[in-house]
Amino acid sequence: MSATSLPEQKKVLRARLRRLRREVAATRGEELAARAHAHLLASPLWRQARSVALYVSLPDELDTAPLLDAAWQAGKTLYLPRVRQQYGLMDFVAVGGRDELRPGPFQLLEPLDSLPGFGPDAAGAAFRPDIFIVPGLAFDRQGRRLGFGGGYYDRFLSGVRAQGGDAGPRPFVGLCFHCQLQDALPAEPWDERMTHICTDREWLCL
Repeated sequence: MSATSLPEQKKVLRARLRRLRREVAATRGEELAARAHAHLLASPLWRQARSVALYVSLPDELDTAPLLDAAWQAGKTLYLPRVRQQYGLMDFVAVGGRDELRPGPFQLLEPLDSLPGFGPDAAGAAFRPDIFIVPGLAFDRQGRRLGFGGGYYDRFLSGVRAQGGDAGPRPFVGLCFHCQLQDALPAEPWDERMTHICTDREWLCL
């Protein structure tokens, strides 16, 4: 077993994967994102979903803008995250178009403050999207996710799983460039796992 602690392993991985992601996004980002979009949009999970929890991508992430447009054009209810930085939490907000977004923390566009949001405690009742599409610096073939270090998604998705009820868990889809898909990632007990991974090369059901 490595003497390096899990937090230190994650720190090193995050630095390496950020560099790799920036390089790929700058050189082939648009082409590879289009391939990943095709895999996701062709999947039964997306086609059958009436509501989708998505996110607005960072400049060097796999671009999600075409997915936002696809959801709106198909008449799906689209939920986007809004960070509550002072509490270390986030909520999800039903957004009807880009005019309902404004600049938020972490260089992200977020739903307007005036719009009602749902926390994980609402999962299974008022808030139950048919599919969650989740960002990450990396994913592995067992569904593990390496996030950005803030814990926002792990806390939220843990609450969603806890509120799953009789209807069972929701599909959690990790979306990334294929270079971000690893054979194995260091994991801690609170790290939430994906049920599917979507890259520019593969659609994995786990």
